[in-house]
Amino acid sequence: VLSIPIYYLCANNVNHNTPSRLIVKIFNDFLRCIPMFILCVFFSMIMGIGNILPAVVAIALFSLGIMYQMMYEYIETLNMQPFESIRSAGANNLQAVNLSLHPEIKPMFFAYFIYTLEINIRGAVVLSYAGVSGTYMSALQAYIENGWYDYVGAMLFPLFVVVAILQLVSNTMVRKLR
Repeated sequence: VLSIPIYYLCANNVNHNTPSRLIVKIFNDFLRCIPMFILCVFFSMIMGIGNILPAVVAIALFSLGIMYQMMYEYIETLNMQPFESIRSAGANNLQAVNLSLHPEIKPMFFAYFIYTLEINIRGAVVLSYAGVSGTYMSALQAYIENGWYDYVGAMLFPLFVVVAILQLVSNTMVRKLR
């Protein structure tokens, strides 16, 4: 949801104000070049270790970067005739976006949202394994050290099922969009 105004601000065919578009793009490109783990370590130093909030903020910022990049590139490929007709009829940019671009963008937004959610689930497991948010992976590591592989399988199987279901849903949505 945080990426919605940002990807509209970054699209050349929606935002014609070059300085604001460049500032937002530079900030987001900088944000995208930092790995999620480094963001989490940085926020852990600020918010404290053992708290899950740094991991949540890191995943949110990482998701913001992914959604902004994919969506603004998609918006730049759209046919702008409906947008320009509504603008010429007297609507402002927000009204024109809401009436002409938003209905066309919404299906792709949900497909990318599910894709990003799938990446975030995998990222949360990696961050937890790295010791950022702790409880899940500390229990998993204890089970591995004690040789309780039935518990390890019971912990990893639901993650596999969730990621597989999300993959199937996102593939189905993308196929229906084509």
